[in-house]
Amino acid sequence: MGKTMIISASYRINGNGDTVADFLAKGFQDAGKEYEVVYLRDKNIGPCRGCLACMKTGRCVFDDDMIELTEKIKGSTNLILVTPVYYYSLPGQLKVMIDRLNPLYELPGEKELKNVYLLVTCAEKDKETAKPLTEELRSFVNVVPGIELKESYTIASCYEKGDAARQKEELEYVYNMAKSM
Repeated sequence: MGKTMIISASYRINGNGDTVADFLAKGFQDAGKEYEVVYLRDKNIGPCRGCLACMKTGRCVFDDDMIELTEKIKGSTNLILVTPVYYYSLPGQLKVMIDRLNPLYELPGEKELKNVYLLVTCAEKDKETAKPLTEELRSFVNVVPGIELKESYTIASCYEKGDAARQKEELEYVYNMAKSM
């Protein structure tokens, strides 16, 4: 079903988001499927300036890591965003990345991207904590022609580094999700 791009928006190296991304990657690898993992913390991505040149050219006027990342996202069938909840919302760098995906709006025929998945880690025990974040992402997906939010899945009680790794049932779900895509 095409290539999958996994983007981890976790700032903590080897944190809970990275654990989830690792289980996704293992599922794709074991199923022999094509995937790539990108860690936003390693990328230099500036904010959108609203010039809208990208809407005409399909490319941002700023030459940073988002140029390559946009092309990789456009060339993937599936985009999986792995993110922590920050104050009931997306972390800043993920929001900046989403804002820079403007070229996807006007160029519906020039992308492979069809499916978006959201995997959230949150400190609270209540998975409803991720609901505002999911709705924020749904707003992005709803305005981009040809893509759909296929699933939003939350792993709760992930505050300290290593909390996700102790949630075997949740990680097994993530692994199997990747294998079955």
